[in-house]
Amino acid sequence: GNNQKAFEAAKELLKNNPTSELVHLALYKFYLTDGLTEEAIGSMKIVFTSQEIDKTSKYKVLGDFIQFVDKNPSYEGELKALVNLFADKNDGQVYEKLGDYYLSKGQNEEALVLYEKGISLDEDNYSLLKNTLLLQIEYKNYEGASKLSNSALEIFPAQALIYLLNGVANNGLQKSDLAIESLEMGIDYLLDDKKMEKAFYEQLSIAYRINGDTQNANLFEKKALDLKDPN
Repeated sequence: GNNQKAFEAAKELLKNNPTSELVHLALYKFYLTDGLTEEAIGSMKIVFTSQEIDKTSKYKVLGDFIQFVDKNPSYEGELKALVNLFADKNDGQVYEKLGDYYLSKGQNEEALVLYEKGISLDEDNYSLLKNTLLLQIEYKNYEGASKLSNSALEIFPAQALIYLLNGVANNGLQKSDLAIESLEMGIDYLLDDKKMEKAFYEQLSIAYRINGDTQNANLFEKKALDLKDPN
């Protein structure tokens, strides 16, 4: 519990072994605590480029720096630079973490850019996939959402939400036949989720209305209305 002595021990270790990379796992946090931000960033750069340090430890360091930047937003540029240093072909999760930070700040467009980078590196990350699709649809990038959800269904063929989002995207593209096909297939994978069931019916109603099939459009609209809104 004696942080000062621990800090001194870490600095002494670095002095005696200046090529040590592992010592920076301790130093970066002491530097942040003491307000020595430039020194902390230097230590984190060593951590992120180290071949000796495992990814779990690197993610923890990234999480600590995100918390620091949350309170000190002037360092967002340094955060992005560190992420680019860390990220490689297997590091979609890094972009996800940074995207989550911007999403929490209400900077959704910035979050989407990062999520799209992340999902291109880590296509079987379901939480990243979901967030990417939701933001693509929010910003009416229906073409991107349709393409991404199509490829996602090959990896997650039993996820009702992906079928729903695929249907939303295809309705947005006025491709109602594809929307109906996806929605009717996906509804079979629904568990007891009234909110999502209602969304399926609403999208089916939209798709049939685009098709000019008023009878089915009204039928699914009524089904949606008959479901009580869950709290």
